[in-house]
Amino acid sequence: MTHYTSVIFFTFKSGFVRWDTAHTAIAYGTIILFIIVYAVSISLPKENSRQSFLVLTFALMLLLIDSFPRRTDGRLVESLSDVISLVTDGWGPHTLALQHDHDQFQERSEARAAEFSLSGSVDVYPDLLNVVAHRPGYAPRPVPQSYAALSTHLARLNSEHLRARPPDQILFDIAPIDGRFPAIEDSLSWPEIIARYAVVRNGASFLLLERRERPRALRIRRLAERTISATQTIAIPDTPKPIWASIRVEKTLIGHVASFLFKTPPVIMRVRTADGESNDFRLPLDLAAGGFLLSPVILDRADFASLYEGTNGNPESRVIEIHIMVAERFFEDRIRVSFAVMESGR
Repeated sequence: MTHYTSVIFFTFKSGFVRWDTAHTAIAYGTIILFIIVYAVSISLPKENSRQSFLVLTFALMLLLIDSFPRRTDGRLVESLSDVISLVTDGWGPHTLALQHDHDQFQERSEARAAEFSLSGSVDVYPDLLNVVAHRPGYAPRPVPQSYAALSTHLARLNSEHLRARPPDQILFDIAPIDGRFPAIEDSLSWPEIIARYAVVRNGASFLLLERRERPRALRIRRLAERTISATQTIAIPDTPKPIWASIRVEKTLIGHVASFLFKTPPVIMRVRTADGESNDFRLPLDLAAGGFLLSPVILDRADFASLYEGTNGNPESRVIEIHIMVAERFFEDRIRVSFAVMESGR
């Protein structure tokens, strides 16, 4: 019983905490399957029969998960009906229609890379692996999808990969998930990419970056460090150069318990830029503590390319101030913030 409870709990965490459509569909199917498995297994008279039944069931579960056609339209309510359809309809019309949608998505993704002449080893940022995964020269980083590098440790693995085994070319895009601050995903890799790669072309879907023969000089020089209250607005150092920031927010005891059982409310960073605009972004805590490019705000490929042009990015996107918004019962009131400037040569 303990094993079944553990599987149900972790399936719930992986499928429903973030509430991602594809993960939810898999979680629905897993929970339904385990209910059936448990009901049948307790009715079997012999221990050996139960073990054999469980082995066959796990094999079937893996097969179903591997063959399940993932939704690409972002609809959540239909996920459960998709799973039920797969069980009751087999590979009938409804399931085949979903597979057709998935195949079309695959074709569109591969077409995005067709505009480039790729040679040698290549990686893709942030996460459209199906663009290049079929190529012989695909050279993935340790965590191949940027949104999945959820800790400083994982982000550092990707950064170190660029120093030790950098691919010849990178297809680069800006596509954060869940309303995250754009530069937070694979944040520790950004300085390595800027130092080691040059922009060759801004295509319809990606920047094509090629590895330099010699990395250009780049250093992160500390400017200031402060400890503030969550109610305070933080003024950003006044400099035209890119600002690197580290933001540390600690959970309370209630926050740790809530994080284990379900999740804490998101930490939101309100960013005001030089053009007078204010925007709210989710701030993953471990990644924020590890450091990220705060200013200028990089919203798309053109913004990222401007970092290479000697202009230090779009001056209108320079961050003037930020406000870290937290749920007080779940997070400590004291927030530690440090700022540094990114300086690079040609």
